[in-house]
Amino acid sequence: MTERKKHIMNLLVLLVSCLCIGGALILFASFGYNSDRIVADIQVEIEADVPGQKSLLDTTEVFRIIQGSFPDGLVGRSLKNTDLDVLEEQFEANPFIKEVQLYADKKNILQIHVAERKPLLRVFSLKGANYYIDFDGYPMPLSEHYSARIMTVTGHIPPLKEGEKVDSVKKVFDVFTIANALQSDTFMNGFINEIHVDHQGQILLVPLIGDFRIEISETKEIDEKIENLKIFLKEGLSRVGWDKYSKLSIDYKNQIVGKKSLNP
Repeated sequence: MTERKKHIMNLLVLLVSCLCIGGALILFASFGYNSDRIVADIQVEIEADVPGQKSLLDTTEVFRIIQGSFPDGLVGRSLKNTDLDVLEEQFEANPFIKEVQLYADKKNILQIHVAERKPLLRVFSLKGANYYIDFDGYPMPLSEHYSARIMTVTGHIPPLKEGEKVDSVKKVFDVFTIANALQSDTFMNGFINEIHVDHQGQILLVPLIGDFRIEISETKEIDEKIENLKIFLKEGLSRVGWDKYSKLSIDYKNQIVGKKSLNP
């Protein structure tokens, strides 16, 4: 090997050594920096269902959860001696919270980003139950400071226990399936404001306009049934009059069967 090649090789070895030592020093300094980090402040962001809409969960409740895990407070506390996993578990146990992200930024501010559970239905059972069902099919309690304006379910609707999903009770699952189909259509979501379960277990849709009810016995092909109903309401019933029928059934394939009102 020539002297020039040896010189180049020595320079490369020296460069690599310097980079390794520098990296080790930076890593060491980083560990030392992290060990001395102190929580400077707490910033909470709650992600609401709809931008501008009030939240079912407020910052007071968020700080109450923090207080429960860290009675002496978090501000001024060493991050090294703070187990954020414990705090995360407490947040996830809250019935209004779907998920949470916790991290300390470069300014040592503890960032708490909370995503709320989104209610789809509010249940008013004749047995006294009063709660929400979220879009994932789980029950959730009412908020103390805000009432969501959503579709309601009334009548003989079986109650759900905490943590019990809608598919564990067929009638509740049927109502949930219908509500999802209605919610996905802008017109029908605005036209139907209540789902009622009568004493025989029959599911009835209650419209905002008219004094009639819409029967659904089977949720199979529910999206097609809701689409046929929408067409009938917009192109048929709107012309003949909203008091023409006392009851409509959408259980028949590609047709709407109506029972005429006695006093149209």
